[in-house]
Amino acid sequence: MPCYLRRPSLGLLFLALVTAVLCLLALPAVGAGSKADQEQAKEIAKLVRLPKTERGAIGLPLRFYIITHIEMTQKDVKMTTWVTEQQIKQVLLPEINSIWRQAGIQFFLESVVVQPAATVEDPEQSIQVILDAKRDAQGKSDPARVKHINALCDTKSIHPVINCIYLFPYLGQTSQGYASMGGNRTVCGVWTDKPSGAKKPPQKTLLKERRPFKIGSLARTCAHELGHNFMLVHPDKSIQPKEGMLMGGRKHGYSMTLEEMLLARKTAIQRGEKILAWAKKQGG
Repeated sequence: MPCYLRRPSLGLLFLALVTAVLCLLALPAVGAGSKADQEQAKEIAKLVRLPKTERGAIGLPLRFYIITHIEMTQKDVKMTTWVTEQQIKQVLLPEINSIWRQAGIQFFLESVVVQPAATVEDPEQSIQVILDAKRDAQGKSDPARVKHINALCDTKSIHPVINCIYLFPYLGQTSQGYASMGGNRTVCGVWTDKPSGAKKPPQKTLLKERRPFKIGSLARTCAHELGHNFMLVHPDKSIQPKEGMLMGGRKHGYSMTLEEMLLARKTAIQRGEKILAWAKKQGG
């Protein structure tokens, strides 16, 4: 028996066309995140301030991670991450901004994430490696500890573009912080034995200290490590013309050279542009 195909009516064709268009409109743009991601991206983009003039102020979002559920013991001192969100807002961040004001760079708090230490294969061994870490004869910190600290902080899940500071109990003997050069990751310890050269038990870091520099503070360490995020390096002690500098040298302090400020501003602007481009891609 022959089979005949019926031609669809114009009404059905029109209905199918309308349905297809509506489906396409409902799809997210290529590269866009979920609605929640888009809203977050919008809020982050609002925290970016790009300068309108050569010396104009620069503003960047900053996220803190407080790593909890981990206890470390050094010289009978039990150490945890004791810093609170309120202390970050009221003391730590204002002091970081006070230090960076000389370069015209300010940070706006994006969020404080209270995050339990990540599960690792052998947590006791990881903690012991960190506790045993020492500086070498040239004063360089033991790099072996870094992978263990990063794993416990779960830095692989870091925000893709904004600067993030991880607060961890202790980073090894006489070590207070480290950062990714030109990146967006900074890790700082909230206990330190650096003032005594690790001869005495660790003590809680000062959140801030009255200037001039005496033993340093957590805020200064954070500001120093953010300098590495902005491509600043430790100066050569043998030729450093000034003392009391943020990036170290003959004597630590809070000042920056003009060259350091210019490089930091250039890198900070690039960071701000990168954040805005990311936010746009997210649909924010």
